[in-house]
This record gives sequence, structure tokens and C-alpha cells, in this order.
Amino acid sequence: MNKYTVGPPPKEVALLLTQELYSLNTVIGLFYAGSAALDELLYTQERKLISDIEIGVYISSFKQFRKIKSIEKKLRKKFSFDIELFCVSKNRYELGTVQNGSRIKSHVNLLMFDIYNSAKWIFMKEEAHPPGEFLDSRNIDLWEAVKLVLNRYGESLQYFEDLSELSSLNEQQYRWVTKCYLAVGDAFLISKGMYVSGYRNRAKCWEQLKNDNISSNLNIPNILSAYRVRLDNSGVFFNGSSESFVEDIKNAIILILNVNKDTFYKNYRVILAEHHKARRVMFHNRFMDFFVILRSIIFRLQEKKLSRILYYRLKKAEF
Repeated sequence: MNKYTVGPPPKEVALLLTQELYSLNTVIGLFYAGSAALDELLYTQERKLISDIEIGVYISSFKQFRKIKSIEKKLRKKFSFDIELFCVSKNRYELGTVQNGSRIKSHVNLLMFDIYNSAKWIFMKEEAHPPGEFLDSRNIDLWEAVKLVLNRYGESLQYFEDLSELSSLNEQQYRWVTKCYLAVGDAFLISKGMYVSGYRNRAKCWEQLKNDNISSNLNIPNILSAYRVRLDNSGVFFNGSSESFVEDIKNAIILILNVNKDTFYKNYRVILAEHHKARRVMFHNRFMDFFVILRSIIFRLQEKKLSRILYYRLKKAEF
């Protein structure tokens, strides 16, 4: 699939999905998510180029999950376009957000934040939004920011056989480098409690931040360019080397965790000695050891605060 392409009108997709899903007894509602919700990608008169359409299916149980995924597959064949359906159960929607009638103020999941605050509902069979105010971005868990950057970087690696190729990008590589810088920008906003739904709104936040003395280690020009590329499909912005790209990712994570470089490299040496299974791979070579080191640093900083289940979940995490 090309980097951007003209897809079917989301309204047409929504109409077909409504016809297919409304009769399923486990489906409570349907909503636009991600870019389609706020970023004016609902098929403008100028036939704006879009990369995919994400639609959430609000369900009471997963009994008909396979049926929903088969409908997704059928739509992709019909339109030859990346249409993604993801299911959110009623229990998950409410769990960890509302308890005993009052909203919990910590450990907000990023997906839940976007759904609560910006989902554009296509249909709703019953009241789907719990009562109360929208979620506060200051309560999004810091791990969500780190995970966002690491996941995007990890996903991008499959498109680079050799990171030295970054000086000359093909369409897929260009798209994923852009996604990585977008993730860095979004993650920084999360860490500062400034995250808002919609790339256009987040780009406005960065326009306000760009003149602030944030950090010399954060590649602000590339972050701003990535937002412009995302919103306007403008020209290639990344002209750096593979080392500068990986350094940008690494420095962003360190900054988000608020770990200074001295502390980071001190832990780096200690952890390499402690963890004999950690492979000594240079940071610019897919820095696999960086993930091991990062997890260990997170444990050192947050182990006392983490629940036992979350601790072991992170310990076994693969990026």
C-alpha cells in the first residue's frame, strides 16, 4: 500500500458497518477513532489523502469477535484500503476509570483517554459514555508515553534492513520515520500533562512550545516537520543520518523519564554487569540492549510503586 492514498468515504464505510453490525446482539456502538475523529479526515471535498480508517466497536462481550473481524476483512477486500476495526469491551471501557461512582484520577490508559475525549460516535444502542467529566491528560500513566515511542520505533525497524539507508528513504521508510517523530512529540506532551486528542491540536501545542527552552537534546524541528507532514502531506523532512535518528529516539525517552545522562550511563554499566543475557549491541544497531537497560531503569525508579502484576508484565515485555 502506498504511504497515502485516496480511500473510501468514511461515511460510506460507516453506513456499511452499521448495516452489518447493528443486528449483532453484542455490539453496543460504533465510533470513529484516531485521526478520523478530529483531524478533518472525514473525506473532505478536496478528497484529502489518508493512510487508513480506524473505527472502534463498543461491545458487551467477545462472543461475536470472529464475526466482527470477518466483516473487517470483507470491507478491506471491497475497498482495497486499510480499514481497521478494534473492539473495546464495556468492562474495559469502565474498568480503571470509574469506581464506586467516582472517577479514578491515576493510571489512565492512552487509548481510553482518546476514546473518552474524542471518539466520534456513529451509532450507540445505549448510553455508552459513563457520567462525569472528560479524562485529564495529566493523569495518563508515564509508561504510556515510553511505550508509545518504543512501539513505534520497534515497528519501524522491519522496514530498514540497514539503518544506514535512512539518508535516502522510500515511501514506507519515510512514513515510519514520520510516525516515530510523531510518537516522540506525542510522548513528550503526555509526560508534561499537555496531551490532547487529534494531531492538529497537538501540533498547535508544539507551535506554542517550540520557543520554550525545553531541551537541546530534543529534535524539535523534526518533530514539528512530522506534524506538518502528517496534516498536510508535505515534503520529506528527514535528512539526517541513522545515528542522529536513533539518538533522537534515545534522548526523547531519557527526557520523558526525566533521567539525566549521567544516571542513565551509570545504570547502563551496572546493568550490563548484572544481566549477563543482555547482548552488547551498539545503540545505533537496533539498540536491543537499550530496551533491557530501559526496563531495568524503570524498575529501579518505580518498582515500589508498581503492582506485582504490572511489575512482572513489564519485566517480560518485548518491544
